[in-house]
Amino acid sequence: MTALQSLPNLVAALGGDGGQIQFYTENATVFDQPTQNNVRLAILSMPPGSVMIACRAVDRARLGNALVFVHDFLCTCARRRMPTSATRIYSTGS
Repeated sequence: MTALQSLPNLVAALGGDGGQIQFYTENATVFDQPTQNNVRLAILSMPPGSVMIACRAVDRARLGNALVFVHDFLCTCARRRMPTSATRIYSTGS
């Protein structure tokens, strides 16, 4: 998450607020909402112009002779709402 928050183009695309990039964890507050152990509810509660990272699974694997952990992440983006005038321009094709 910190790596994503340090990408200036990504933060600018989200409106300039690095706090719009958050991680999901159970029994915590994400985007000012309790997660209630429900990643689907957390996704539906995301504010426009935000990114949420969630770890879906952790498994063991071998890297040579070393035992390592492999993480499976889910990255969800909620698009920003377009201003009304921009929506009209887009929908009329002009």
